[in-house]
Parts: sequence; structure tokens; C-alpha cells
Amino acid sequence: MAVRWTTKEISQLSNVCYNRGLEKAQVRDMEGAILELKRCLQLNKNHIDARNLLGLVYYEIGEMADALAEWVISTNLQARGNQAIGYIGKLQEKQEFLNEMVMASKNYNQALTLLGEESDDLAILQLNKVIRLNPHYVKAYQLLALVYIKHHSYAKAERSIKKALAIDNSNALSLRYLNELKRIANARKKGKLEDLTKEDSAQFDTLSGDDVIIPTYHGDVLGGWLTVVNLLVGILIGLACFYFMVLPAQLSGVSASYNRKLVEINQSHDAQDAQVEALTGRVANLEEQLKSTTDTLGYESRTSQAAIARYQALLDVLAALDSNVPEVYLSGVTALQEMDLSDVTEETYLSVHAAAQARVQGEIAGKLLEWGKVSLASGDYEAALTYLTQSLQYHSASPEALYYVGQTYKMSGNSTDAIIWFTRVINEYPEDPFAEMAQVARDGE
Repeated sequence: MAVRWTTKEISQLSNVCYNRGLEKAQVRDMEGAILELKRCLQLNKNHIDARNLLGLVYYEIGEMADALAEWVISTNLQARGNQAIGYIGKLQEKQEFLNEMVMASKNYNQALTLLGEESDDLAILQLNKVIRLNPHYVKAYQLLALVYIKHHSYAKAERSIKKALAIDNSNALSLRYLNELKRIANARKKGKLEDLTKEDSAQFDTLSGDDVIIPTYHGDVLGGWLTVVNLLVGILIGLACFYFMVLPAQLSGVSASYNRKLVEINQSHDAQDAQVEALTGRVANLEEQLKSTTDTLGYESRTSQAAIARYQALLDVLAALDSNVPEVYLSGVTALQEMDLSDVTEETYLSVHAAAQARVQGEIAGKLLEWGKVSLASGDYEAALTYLTQSLQYHSASPEALYYVGQTYKMSGNSTDAIIWFTRVINEYPEDPFAEMAQVARDGE
């Protein structure tokens, strides 16, 4: 026989979960706190204190997007007397901080991509950037430790894990990595760790923070950049060598030959006319060669200048795509799309251009979505709507983008359009978590 719980019993049980979550958060057991608070919200999705606390816990472990999502839902459920309004307000006052959090998330995703391409050194650099921007990002510390373990840099791995545990002291994954490091240390002491070299052992004994990572570069785009630089340098060196070495040597050779022939003419008067005629023919021939060489040099110079300008334009586009300023990035996307490739034959240029296009296709929808969420949090509803609708143009099947368009309309006071967008999420993606969030937001209208 199924057990039937009364509303009062469910409410009491949800409060028990909330209290457990609060206790765990107070002792920095963030992972345990998240589990308890999620149980509380499963029992009572309108538990404002639990939702606000869950947002604070996410904030503490560096999950800014999750924190903001919980506070936005909370304000939809209770628009007055809600601490979440204050949390969002403080974030809106720190636009630079929000941009740094977006950049940290971007760098973390890039690190995951680099690891998939086995560019571990570059991934380590990206993860260190993430930690500098977001010192509480537990996932970044864990991933960095895992990479260090892979490369037998056990001392560095231990430092990363201890920093993660200082934020979330009972995180199961962090404790697992720490136990693995202890196992390696014990095996080394007993002489049973076969793949640990003397240098690795010394590194594990001495926690040195002065090690320098020399990255090994991979990937089509980076290789294309190096080829571009080599091409430009080669062109410039070739031009310089021709002007200052080849051409003067040719002219000098002509003069020396001419003088020798004059001496021979003076010594042999009988053959003077024949020699002069021969020399005149050679000089005319050399003058023709000089003219031809000069014309060729002019053509090559014009061609190289056009190639340099073309590559410079492509380098400017790549620099724009690395920017986290929306206007700069989007101008780079526009410039990339408008490039004329009809007369381009250089394989390096075409390869770099194709890689840039593939990169834009893979990331632009996510970037626009993040910029839209940041603009929404900062109260710039017009910009938020622009970025979110553009994101849907590149990736229409995004319940998250649809939901935040609805939130933008709602927070700007346009309830009619907000309901339309929330209804789309509910109808088109009924099994997605954002459908439940949209249902809560629509019911509040």
C-alpha cells in the first residue's frame, strides 16, 4: 500500500532537508549542501530560503550561472521582501566582475576542448587563467589537478586539490583525487611505483611553485598563424636579398666584364671593332635582362603587398574573435563572413579562414546566450533581447535561450510577450528543466 503524505508532512520534510543543507553549508560541505537543498526543492519548489541558499552555495563554488538562475527563479516566485533581489542588485553593480566570470567560463570550455585535442600544456595555461579570474571555481581546480596527475606532477596536483577542498571540504571527486595522490606517495615510499622516475619523486617531495610550462602548440588555427608569419618574413627577406645582394652583384659583374673587354680591345687593335660590337650586343642584352628583372621585381612587390594586406585583415579578424567585448567579437564575425576568397589560392590562408569559420559556428550561439544573460542580470533589457534573439538565429533549438527571452520580457514589464515565450518552452520542450522553470514564471504572471 502506497504511503500518502499530507501537505504538512511534506512541508516539514522539506524544512528538514533545508536545515541539513544549511548545516552542511556552514561547515563548507558544499556538495552535501547542494544535494540536501535540491531534495528540499523537489519537495517544495516554492521554498524561497532554500532556493536562495542554493544560489549562494553555487556562488561559493564558482558556478555563477547556476547561482544567478536560482536567484532569478526566486524573485519570480516572491517579488517582494526577497533577499535574492539584493544579490542580483549587487551583481548588476559589478559589470566588470560579471564579464570576468563569463571569460572564466569561456576559458574553462576552451581547456576542455584542448584536452580533447591532447594539447595538455595549453589546457593548463587556460585553467590557470580560469583560476585567476574565478578563484572559487572548484571544477577548474579539480580538472587542473587531474591533468597534473596525468603528467606525474604530483606536488602541483596536491596543491590544486587542497585549494578545491578549502572551498568544498567534502567534495567526493576532490577527496578521490587526494586519496589517489596518497596512494602514489605510499607506493613511492615502498618502491613499488614503477613509472615514477627520480625526477618525479623529487618533484613530489618538494612543492615548488617556480616551474615554468613551455607549451607545445597544436591545432590548425595556431599552425596557420605560424605559417603566415613565416611566409611574410620569407617574402620580406627575399625582397631585401634581391635589392641589396643579387642586383648589385649583377651590375658589378656587368661593369667588370665591360672593363676587361676594353683592355683586350686596347691590346688588340685588329679585333677592336669586332670586340666593341660584341660588347655592345652584350650590354644591350644585359640592359634588357635588367629591365625584365626590374619589372618582375615590381610585380612581385605588388603581389606580396596584396598578400600581406590580406593576411593582416585575417589576423585582425582572429584578434577580434578572441575578444570578450560583444561589439568587437561580432564585428570580427561580420568581417570574416564578408571576406572575398574568389582570387585566393594560398592553402595556408584558406585553411586558417576555414578554421575561423568553424570556430564561429561552434561558439557564437553560446556566446550570445551568455552575453544576453549578463545583460539581463545588469538590467540592460534591450541588449539582452538583442543577444538572446541572435543566439536563437544560430541555434533555434535552445530552451534555455527561449526561457531567458521570456524572462527579459517579464522583467521589462511586457507580460504578454513573456507568457508567449514561456509557453513555447513548456510546449516544445516539456521534459527539459527549463520547462518547469518557465511554468513557475508563467504561473507568476
